Amino acid sequence: MRISAGNIKKGEFILYNGNPCQVQKAEFYAPGKGAALMRTKLKNVVTGKNTDFTFKSSEYVESIEVGSIEMQYLYKDNENAYCMDLQYDQHIIPLSVIGHIVN
Repeated sequence: MRISAGNIKKGEFILYNGNPCQVQKAEFYAPGKGAALMRTKLKNVVTGKNTDFTFKSSEYVESIEVGSIEMQYLYKDNENAYCMDLQYDQHIIPLSVIGHIVN
């Protein structure tokens, strides 16, 4: 779903440069002259890197719907963490995605 950059809120997930990102910070800025801006801090969901970016409030961004699944942690190896959901299906999650949470 497309949303106006002026309506971006903290905690939302958007596509930025083709990558899914979570909005860590969103500040609306309206200078006395010129177009209003939305200053954001975005966390790339895949790499975990943070990026500061300023959108013009007239721009549109792609919002992403994100769901969650309750799972139980089983074990990890050098590359992946292994979890099981409530239907006893096993899921493999790359350690690069979840980072230090696995500890």
